[in-house]
Amino acid sequence: MQKNFSPETSLTIHTTLAKKGPVKTGSHSAAASFEMSWTVLNLQRTPPHDQCCYICNPTVALSYASSDIHDPQLHTFAADFLQPIVSAAPSRPSSSISTRTNDSQLSTFTAVKGTAKVLSTQKEILRQSLVAFRHQLWEEHGSPSFFSSQMFLPPKQLDSFLQHCLKYLSTQSITTSFLQKLVKWDSVHKADLEKVVRIISDWRESIQLAITPTSQHWA
Repeated sequence: MQKNFSPETSLTIHTTLAKKGPVKTGSHSAAASFEMSWTVLNLQRTPPHDQCCYICNPTVALSYASSDIHDPQLHTFAADFLQPIVSAAPSRPSSSISTRTNDSQLSTFTAVKGTAKVLSTQKEILRQSLVAFRHQLWEEHGSPSFFSSQMFLPPKQLDSFLQHCLKYLSTQSITTSFLQKLVKWDSVHKADLEKVVRIISDWRESIQLAITPTSQHWA
């Protein structure tokens, strides 16, 4: 108890309110150009254990613990909030940019061997999916009017994802660590980056890519 309420500060300590009471001089106070002291009173009183602070009785702090998303009071007064509660999982039907079902999580993609070419129309499909993804995040956060959806996926990072389309095709497994090596995106949450992984995985399985040498493609 003394360590929490009477820490060692190296200040001059008074143990009574009397003017000529005992004084313990501290090194910091002695070196200071102005008076630095505090008064520590021992009232010789011991409170009951169930009425002491949270240090002696940790259960006292439970009443002041912060609530989580499952707190019923949040949903009871949700209509009075300026911003709606962000749900852990969107209630609307899943789409190509949302979480896939367990049956479709098995990848059928085979990594491309050799040189291939991604058409501009195929790259545009991926761009539209990423734009829809960040707009969905913006809506899940209440569609705030004071910032745009680009906050959730900045244009620089969006362009970086599109620049590495060929690498997505030549890699068998797309993971969050793989994307983090390609695109520097410090503000992204891991859960959101996992959604980007699914978007890219869906895209490369759905596009019709002509796997022929680049020299044989028409200009």
